[in-house]
Amino acid sequence: MQIDKTTYDKSKITPYNRNNPSNGYQPRIIVSGPKSILVHTTNGNAGSSLKNEADFIAQSMRIASHYLIGKAGEIIQFLDPIKYIAYHAGCVNDPLFSNVNAIGIEMHNTPTEGECTSAQLNALDWLVRDVLLPTHKIPYRNIERHRAVAVYCGTTKTGRKIDPSGFSDETFIIWRNSLSGLMQFRVINPSNIYVRQSPQVNPTNIAGHLLYKDEFFSDVLKTDELNQTHSGTSGFSNQWAHILHGVSQGKPIDGLGFVSLSNLQRLE
Repeated sequence: MQIDKTTYDKSKITPYNRNNPSNGYQPRIIVSGPKSILVHTTNGNAGSSLKNEADFIAQSMRIASHYLIGKAGEIIQFLDPIKYIAYHAGCVNDPLFSNVNAIGIEMHNTPTEGECTSAQLNALDWLVRDVLLPTHKIPYRNIERHRAVAVYCGTTKTGRKIDPSGFSDETFIIWRNSLSGLMQFRVINPSNIYVRQSPQVNPTNIAGHLLYKDEFFSDVLKTDELNQTHSGTSGFSNQWAHILHGVSQGKPIDGLGFVSLSNLQRLE
């Protein structure tokens, strides 16, 4: 994949003027670089062209972004995040995701257009996983949705923004967790399965349960503490996966416990 760094170079299209700094960005003169990534969607008119959206961001005297990803997977860079702070976050509930600290990525999408395209998601994944995280040494947990941190200025009330549209919370969290390099599993047993506080079957160590097709990320596999083998949909196993991050019925299950591999499918 390639990044177009020249066609919409905002530093040339709307040069910074320190005497009239109203073009949506400023030079990064502080020593520390970006510490987080904030994902947005353009939320313009349905059916708008990528060129129109790119022209707006490049020429705007109020806002900016570092990147824009088109529906066909095009990646446009407006500003080098090492050199420039872009005004894309607005008021936020955590300074980690402020303009000073966050790289802004816009996805070309608006609420009525449905989900982001697979080409967009693949481009986002490549840009973040292969370019931004290693370049800037940003932890994958420091990637967030704009709507999750945007607040009404002067308050702590969220709801000021709805973007990224076409990117559900559950899909976003699953994608973000996939950047960790952890093991990913899916429940393939049609029946609810128990999550245990420790890697063994014990009626007193039930921590909760998972549903069919629930997915989670595991940081470690443990051998059954009683050296027992358990049967399930995927066969027999005495290995247990520890739930590090995951979502079930729209709710986080981070750190919930252990699940027998006999009920799971390993996702690549």
